[in-house]
Amino acid sequence: MWDSAAAIVDATGRPDYDALLRRVFAGKPVHLVAGERSADGWHVPDWARGAAASSTVIPGVGHMMMLERPEAFGLSIRRLLTP
Repeated sequence: MWDSAAAIVDATGRPDYDALLRRVFAGKPVHLVAGERSADGWHVPDWARGAAASSTVIPGVGHMMMLERPEAFGLSIRRLLTP
């Protein structure tokens, strides 16, 4: 678990991260999903919030929403992926 956390910190701390993120948003629909207790502290650039295909906040959970309320998380993801 710590290795994956370190990899995330490494990737998001690189000087070219913003450019990489912009390429992802330009090429694919990006859906933002956050837990209610962690959404306010989530660092998402304003341009990314505006460019996102959708933004979902799952009530009553924090950063580990998929463990805290797996059913609610699964339903949220299903809604985003079902045409």
